[in-house]
Amino acid sequence: MKQIAVAGLCLFVCTYSHANQTTHHALANSITAHNIGSFQHTITQNAFNSFGLQNKNIFNNKKDQPNINTANMYGHAPVYGTELMYGEFNDDGTMGRSGGDTPFSKISNIWLNWQHTDNKSKFDNLSPIKNKNDLIIAGLSGNKSNIGSFTHNWGISTGYAHSKQHNNDLHTDSQGGYLSIFNGFYYKKLSINTNITTGVFDSSSDNKFGTDDYTNFWFSGAAGISYDIALDDTFVLRPVINTEYTWIKSKDYTSVSGDKINNKNFNMFELSPELQAIKHIANNWFGKLNIKYVMTFANNDDTIINNIDTLNLNNTDYFEYSISIEKTFYNTNVHATVGRQDGDIYGWFGNINIKYLF
Repeated sequence: MKQIAVAGLCLFVCTYSHANQTTHHALANSITAHNIGSFQHTITQNAFNSFGLQNKNIFNNKKDQPNINTANMYGHAPVYGTELMYGEFNDDGTMGRSGGDTPFSKISNIWLNWQHTDNKSKFDNLSPIKNKNDLIIAGLSGNKSNIGSFTHNWGISTGYAHSKQHNNDLHTDSQGGYLSIFNGFYYKKLSINTNITTGVFDSSSDNKFGTDDYTNFWFSGAAGISYDIALDDTFVLRPVINTEYTWIKSKDYTSVSGDKINNKNFNMFELSPELQAIKHIANNWFGKLNIKYVMTFANNDDTIINNIDTLNLNNTDYFEYSISIEKTFYNTNVHATVGRQDGDIYGWFGNINIKYLF
């Protein structure tokens, strides 16, 4: 019996040791899941900034609209999102939207966004993961409507995501797509936005044993509340609080090393207070400064190798700073941003958004 006990202990130690030796490549799925959480953060922020009335500094400068001095109305009633700000005039100059018999009569705008991120993620017991992420997003927004005292608008978007991640032990290439549905509610200077997303990510991870293929599915729900504080006719401070929950399902697989890899479902919660400063510069040019503190909480994301629980990965807090410039040319709005992240995720990002207003 003593020999059996010793043999069993040796088997356990050898198995656990092998699991530890293969931990880095076996954690590729967990690393990808955290990257999906980072992607989802970007998807939500782009939705909140691209849809309808939340991007309140857009001014649709149509040729045939009355001559309006936006500098005298910025931050004052009628506030952003009203007919005056969006240039919704009939052919005779009266308020309202003409062309109700067109296929686009219920659509306010369509837009295309591209974002590139070049950053690193810190994880315990791993060398930093270098991330190069690209998102291409297309969306459309519906016209506003009234629900009681609130103004409401909706939007949908879909996108393609591509990511390359690597450190000393692995190189992962991932790609996938998603669909998002947005709803916004506005009361005077208060905005309440929601966004739900579902998507899929396919990954191939190269390591010293070969290439592992695995798939992740995810679902996310987000909400953001903001309030506009007009300091003068051209300058607005906008405090914001964003919350987001992301659930990520990982399919089990057997690695090329012969190890059985299982990830419990990932549950990620994000809380990010934010402050935006928006300035009407001149001639329908707008600038925006943004600072955000992103707190991420995760659980149930253990990686199980050959039925043995190993360490889980977490990256938590980081700051995000950005500066944006925006200009509307007749029916086309162009918005560009460059920013920096510092903390458990650190690096640079930039995006450009082109929107056509009907």
